[in-house]
Amino acid sequence: MKWKQVFSGTALAATIFIAMVAYYYCTTPSAAIVVSCDDFPTSLSLPFSPDALIDRVTNHLQDMITTADSGVINELGRREGLGPRPVPQKVLPIRASSRIPSPVFDEKWKGVNLNFARRLGIYLRIKRLLELRVVGLPQGGWRLLASVKERPEYSPRETGSAPHGGGQCSDLESCADDVAEQTLKFLDYPRLLNFYIKLNAENGNHQILELYQNTVPVQSLVADDRVAWGNAFFSLHRYDDALQKYQEALAENDKYCPARIARGFLYFNRPHGTQIVADLRQAEKDFRWGVDCDSRNKFAQTNLCSTLIREWANSQPRVPQLLVDAQDHCKRALDSDPRFVVAAVNLAYSLYRQGKHQDSLAYFENIGQQYPTDSALFVNHGYFLYLEYLAGNKDALQPAIEKTQKAFSLNGESYAAADNLGFFYYETHDYAQAHEYWLKADPLRGNDVDSTAGLALALSKLGHEEEALVLLARVVQSNDHYRNPVFLRENSDWSEQAAADLAGLILKLPPRR
Repeated sequence: MKWKQVFSGTALAATIFIAMVAYYYCTTPSAAIVVSCDDFPTSLSLPFSPDALIDRVTNHLQDMITTADSGVINELGRREGLGPRPVPQKVLPIRASSRIPSPVFDEKWKGVNLNFARRLGIYLRIKRLLELRVVGLPQGGWRLLASVKERPEYSPRETGSAPHGGGQCSDLESCADDVAEQTLKFLDYPRLLNFYIKLNAENGNHQILELYQNTVPVQSLVADDRVAWGNAFFSLHRYDDALQKYQEALAENDKYCPARIARGFLYFNRPHGTQIVADLRQAEKDFRWGVDCDSRNKFAQTNLCSTLIREWANSQPRVPQLLVDAQDHCKRALDSDPRFVVAAVNLAYSLYRQGKHQDSLAYFENIGQQYPTDSALFVNHGYFLYLEYLAGNKDALQPAIEKTQKAFSLNGESYAAADNLGFFYYETHDYAQAHEYWLKADPLRGNDVDSTAGLALALSKLGHEEEALVLLARVVQSNDHYRNPVFLRENSDWSEQAAADLAGLILKLPPRR
């Protein structure tokens, strides 16, 4: 009887073991890649376990794939003309060998445990295994290596080595993420490219350039790739390189709307010098193409609205019809999305520039209550209050500062807010504050001449005239309009005081050669 009980228990254990193997064999996709890790060298004492390393690499791989395959793209990318790239059809499931459904799986019964059965079922099913290995360095520290083993040979092929630039790992997270990104590049570089495009971060843009230059086959490039490539250059302020890629896309298909919109966005945003009107007219042409492609595209409508407003502001003589057309396109954007605050701000701007000052300021107050966290809205509200100050309402300067301070607190990367605050504080004779904000503005738009000219004014007032003249010489060399303070007062909303102070500095510049 005792023998029968023992036999029955063993049979039950074997049955459960086989059932568990079969379950994980059947439920694991054959295309799955299982992440595993060798034991760490005994000479290393690390503050994390092999399971923690597996989980970090697995999570980052899964997150990148999910982001890459999503249809979501950030607003900036959509304004630049890049639509969501096609979602890859290939499924790439990632599994962690470390993860168990329950602690019960590690309990031994009759000498075996369910986790062993789980792993066996998975390993029998999969065709590829991603192995992680931590190696110690002679000088101390460690590096992380990754390799893929594929059936039937299971010969390892290295997929990553972190840090990829050499040296030793400083922490688990950065090295695990580094090796995960290198591995995804090896497994499916289009997905990694898609991930970086969706990420829209500086490092990601550098990686996009690297992928296009060194990994993506030239013969596979299509117009959408050239737009994405150009957008990465644009985000890194390499405008000439970006323009070249947009032109290449349009050379393949001159009616390709994403390239038209992207090129228009570049003409609208790049530093212009004395070519600003020509740039804006080219942007207008490209955005009109975008509107014709899709009249319900709120981004194209608003881009066109913004361009027409800037054309009006920079043209001589000014053409009132440009403001009327701008207002029309912003209204069309709001028809598509009544909560599209960018279009609402531009609509208020066009109203003000048409002489409807009180209507515009009242509209700003109204939308400011509806969208209390929109930085651009408060930048523009502050700017128009400043214009009221220039028109003679001296009480409007402090509210202009307050609105613009709020804008900068909402977005510390806003060049317009920082540059405007420089000018506003200059009017209050707080030259130290003006200098501080112009210093903040200067790198936000790649040494823009307006904030650099402001820095020169502030430095002069603070007793650093020699340094001020060096900056001013650079400004006037870049844009000859800054030799003409009257032009700046009439066309760029410089105050009489700022223009007069600039005129005094210009007289101290060395004569032209």
